[in-house]
Amino acid sequence: MRINVLKGRPAQQRKHEILIKSMQMYHDLIKTLIEIRTQLKLSQEELTELTGIRQPVISRIETCASNPQLYTLLKLIVAYQYKVVIVPMDFDIESLLSDF
Repeated sequence: MRINVLKGRPAQQRKHEILIKSMQMYHDLIKTLIEIRTQLKLSQEELTELTGIRQPVISRIETCASNPQLYTLLKLIVAYQYKVVIVPMDFDIESLLSDF
């Protein structure tokens, strides 16, 4: 199982690595959501009408000033007509994209 990759390291180091990687993934996700909204030429107000998520909440999400619930992020993703795909961290995303 993949968890074994971190087993040889001290617990504090593992926790730190997980925290850092989680934060990077979160910021990448928010950056991607902003890029998609921009490409779709949607304002935050229009996104509010689509999702029911209040504009100040959208603003706080996009500036990483809040820690939204997963359900809130999924509402944004669905409004953009995207879906979430979970792959191993060492997965070669380029090979996945080349299939499209």
